[in-house]
Amino acid sequence: MGEPSSRITILYDTWNTPEEALKDIEEIKMDWIQSNLEEGHPIPEPVDHNFSGEIRVRMPPTLHRFLSDRAMIEEVSLNQFMVMALARAVGYPEAEKKSLEKAPKRELLMVKEAKRKYRKKQ
Repeated sequence: MGEPSSRITILYDTWNTPEEALKDIEEIKMDWIQSNLEEGHPIPEPVDHNFSGEIRVRMPPTLHRFLSDRAMIEEVSLNQFMVMALARAVGYPEAEKKSLEKAPKRELLMVKEAKRKYRKKQ
């Protein structure tokens, strides 16, 4: 399959802003999709997962007790405490929440657009 890594290396020194970098990365992705379509490689469409926001977590009873105690100290529910702890642990940026939710849809639209353009050429 096509390799955009050499173009990324070249562009690395030319990005002045994050916006420029994102624009170039989008172009690289489109080039990669296009070249792989031309070479006959299948390009799967991104899967748009629908996350319910609910998970079941198994843990040792001692950890469960520890987390419950910490939640009680913080005067929040165990669920709220665990959500906050997980968010802090991964550096979850609340301000970027909406853009994170839209990312898979952008990817799907990008693949569909590249496929449409490729079919028009044939």
